[in-house]
Amino acid sequence: MNPDAIFGGGGIRISIFKAKASGTVKIQMTLRREWEPENSVIDSFEVTIHIRDNH
Repeated sequence: MNPDAIFGGGGIRISIFKAKASGTVKIQMTLRREWEPENSVIDSFEVTIHIRDNH
């Protein structure tokens, strides 16, 4: 953790996923404050990924 970061401040988040097989998968992510109720979503992201076999 960055010692100069401000608690609750913005930033860049990087997520890396690795496919185990070909197919289609939907990834859904939400941003919310941990201490607030689960339905208090600040932002959300959804993407459908189609994975092909390269062989």
